[in-house]
Amino acid sequence: MIELGEVTKLTDEGEYKRLETTSGEMLARAVLVATGSDYKKIGVPGESEYYARGVHYCATCDGAFYRDKRLVVVGGGNSAVQESIFLTRFASHIDLLVRSDHFRASDVLQKELGRHKEKIPCTSIRPRMRLSA
Repeated sequence: MIELGEVTKLTDEGEYKRLETTSGEMLARAVLVATGSDYKKIGVPGESEYYARGVHYCATCDGAFYRDKRLVVVGGGNSAVQESIFLTRFASHIDLLVRSDHFRASDVLQKELGRHKEKIPCTSIRPRMRLSA
């Protein structure tokens, strides 16, 4: 069931949570708070024009659209490495463009990245990539 309304109060009543909303009251066993977020943009030409038509910000949301395709992930931190690893389920090849001269991802994630050399070979990890607006 999908209800549209603003939650004005939430109380725990044991097995159920009571939500008071602008559309009335309801009970639920669980409440998922999905407040959303704004993705970090890189500011290159075409980024806005191609959003959702080749430019995406969520691998788990959109990765399946690119099954057996060659993909590019921009970033060298934990999020970029995690997204790259996740995308190995779909992509045929991934180029990881790191804008600084080194990874900022944790050592654990860098080791995990090394386990995916078939789809993310070291030659496709490119440090110091300059993306100009």
